[in-house]
Amino acid sequence: MFFPLGSYDEVFCGDPFSNKTIDVLFIGNQYGARKNYIDFLIKNKINVEFYGRDWGTKFLSFKECAQKFKQAKIILGIGYVSHSTKITTLKLRDFDASTSGALYLTTESKELKKLFPNNEIVYYKSKHELLKKIKFYL
Repeated sequence: MFFPLGSYDEVFCGDPFSNKTIDVLFIGNQYGARKNYIDFLIKNKINVEFYGRDWGTKFLSFKECAQKFKQAKIILGIGYVSHSTKITTLKLRDFDASTSGALYLTTESKELKKLFPNNEIVYYKSKHELLKKIKFYL
């Protein structure tokens, strides 16, 4: 049996056309490939805000995360499991981001494509493809 995660619309649902002050947002702890991806975007002059343990940034509460999601133009997902760059997993962010009114751009995943079959999410396969898509969508 498979019980996918879900999001709380009353908290995360946002208007895609208002108050979008953050170009790219990533919320999640720093481990595995995440720092490499964020550093790559910064090096390529992408304005990215990131929050979570070990980034040296403020810890955000549940409500603060929802507010940041609503302010973002693009929410970045990095769906790798732990330190692997081959295995992906579903994350709560996959569902919260897709209801927030932002474009959700995340690691390509067979599981997500099954749950979101109508192109509600945009996927990338590499850092370079991620950068290209961010520039295109911004």
